Amino acid sequence: MRVGGVTVVAVDSTEPDLDHGQIGRGRYAWIEESFAEPADLRVFVCHHHLLPVPGTGRERNIIYDAGDAIECLQRSGVNLVLSGHKHVPYAWRLENLFIVNAGTVSSLRLRGNTRPCYNVIEFSGTHVDVWRRYPFHGQEKIIQFSIDTLEFEKYTARIEGEVTSRR
Repeated sequence: MRVGGVTVVAVDSTEPDLDHGQIGRGRYAWIEESFAEPADLRVFVCHHHLLPVPGTGRERNIIYDAGDAIECLQRSGVNLVLSGHKHVPYAWRLENLFIVNAGTVSSLRLRGNTRPCYNVIEFSGTHVDVWRRYPFHGQEKIIQFSIDTLEFEKYTARIEGEVTSRR
């Protein structure tokens, strides 16, 4: 899907009746083709996460072909990957990819000290802000980054109400 200068490609990473997921090598050429046209921002969306999420216990739900999928996304020039299987919000920078995991507003299956939340992505020029919004309870910035320079600032909530930043 293309809207303005943004290209979004979504893949169903779920496997029927299983907790794990995969992108599937058969989709890599389609993914690369989908991102081939010029775009100001390239966003890839899948259900399962590509990297382990801290604070969620034993890691068993990473996409089976995560390494190959990440390589495919990098070849495709993807800027932002969105996922959310573990219901725990988190953000990473991995080389030139920014990977953001969402929480949940539609499930009570929460982990750790997380609260129901969802992410909002704001894009202007070459700048991207990702916000964590709590239904009826405000918001906080998770990460901001520049597509052209890859400079970023990541924000982590340490204590309720106290937010620290890390570059």
